[in-house]
Amino acid sequence: MPVCQIPLLTTKEVAALLGLNPTTLRIARSNKSLPLPFVRIGGAIRYVPADVEAYIAQHREGGAI
Repeated sequence: MPVCQIPLLTTKEVAALLGLNPTTLRIARSNKSLPLPFVRIGGAIRYVPADVEAYIAQHREGGAI
C-alpha cells in the first residue's frame, strides 16, 4: 500500500490503545522514554498503525493469545 494511503493515528488514539493519558504519551515522546516511531506532518504528530502494533507485540508478556 502506498504510504499516502495509510490511515495514521493521532496521539489521542494511540494513547487510548495503550491505556495512557495523551499527555503521558506526549511527555514520553518528547523525552524519548517510549521507543515508538512517529511522523511529524507540519505541527501534527501521527503514528503508523503497524508501528503501534509492533510496539505492543514487543512488550507483550505472558502466554500465547
